[in-house]
Amino acid sequence: MASQPLADGDRVSDILSVVAAAQAAQEQSREPLPIRELRLGAIDVVATRELTRNGRFKNLRSARNTIGGALARRLGLRSLLGFDALLADWFRYGSLELEEAVLQECGTDDQRTRVRSVFQTREYVVESDGRRWILQRRGRYGTLASGATLRSIREQTFDRLRGVAPCSFRVVDGAPEEWHLDCEDGEWTQLLAGDP
Repeated sequence: MASQPLADGDRVSDILSVVAAAQAAQEQSREPLPIRELRLGAIDVVATRELTRNGRFKNLRSARNTIGGALARRLGLRSLLGFDALLADWFRYGSLELEEAVLQECGTDDQRTRVRSVFQTREYVVESDGRRWILQRRGRYGTLASGATLRSIREQTFDRLRGVAPCSFRVVDGAPEEWHLDCEDGEWTQLLAGDP
């Protein structure tokens, strides 16, 4: 887990800590975990850590309630179900909505840098499931695109990922290949050549 201490007294530290803890838990799992379970486990990890730091909270229950409540309240969401939906979309599809919501709460460049470091993973994988080629975000389980041939999924991937640059994708079945895109208006660069 990327559990370096985050600065106290700002609107994003607890949110980033929970997102990082949920990401670490998901990456350690061999299959997708329910979002609610990920959130609750991450809140426990962060609350326990914060309870032992600087006496910020008087007990674990207070820490859990404060940190859990901050997830929805600070992002202007009606409930934790809204946070869960944003987290699920980020995990499954690489959605930028959660990152953008947290960035809106940042007041300093340091906070924006910390947000980007938590959400920075923009690596994707193309692989065959035996019937078709699929595009997924590395460490995620939702299918972003699929195609009957490697050529068709490669073209879909070029178009689909342009909006999340900088990013890269790797074809892991057959002849390996890797592609990288620095910016939305840039050109895809082939880093490792596979079959055409």
